[in-house]
Amino acid sequence: MKSIKIALAGQTYTVNELPRKKNAAWRERFQAEFVEVADALVAMADSDIANADSLAAIVRSVVAQVNGAVEKIVALLLDYSSSMAADGERIEEEAYESELLDAFLEVLKLAYPFGSLVGALAPLANLGPASA
Repeated sequence: MKSIKIALAGQTYTVNELPRKKNAAWRERFQAEFVEVADALVAMADSDIANADSLAAIVRSVVAQVNGAVEKIVALLLDYSSSMAADGERIEEEAYESELLDAFLEVLKLAYPFGSLVGALAPLANLGPASA
């Protein structure tokens, strides 16, 4: 089990990697929470903005999704870590958004631990086929 230290609002929390099934359930919640944000950004990128009304509608949609993202991040952080959840009210009152985003990125590394696997396998890609 991996663990990380996260500093929020002047306090350090130890966050432990969740067991496989709990981690998978958390990842599903994360994906469900952020699919709307991703969809809004994709819609903006894919749109042929022909007039000001189209642009305004897309911008309103993206702003609405992004504005709610911080609350989603806090909820997901507290859901991942019982130590942070126990102090959730203080975190919500005193933590800065920049701290919350940094903490969330660290939790994502626990929830999606595949980066270490990719790093370990990268040297194999350089070996190429065996010579005859």
